[in-house]
Amino acid sequence: DPWGIDVQHVELTDMQLPHELTRAMAKEAEADREARARVIKASAEREATTKLAEAQELFARFPALMELRRLQVLAEVGAENNATRIMMLPDTILEFSSGPLGEFLRGGEK
Repeated sequence: DPWGIDVQHVELTDMQLPHELTRAMAKEAEADREARARVIKASAEREATTKLAEAQELFARFPALMELRRLQVLAEVGAENNATRIMMLPDTILEFSSGPLGEFLRGGEK
């Protein structure tokens, strides 16, 4: 130190920032939080999509798994105290929607 002064510690207390600067800092902090939230949400959606694709592959390879899942859903809904009614339809009902009956139900050719 050429001046013989050695500063060990500096502390600022009770800073009065202009209102515009405080508002700008708050907006920037909020934008940062929103950006992080969007990244987290996108990551969760990507993970959910991956899990659904994996489940779809398993259901396609092992159709009995779909039946087990249906039974699980019935048990879960039945355990709740509600007025929900579920009508379980066989997978073959989907075949009708692409055939003549499906066309008829959609108001097409009869």
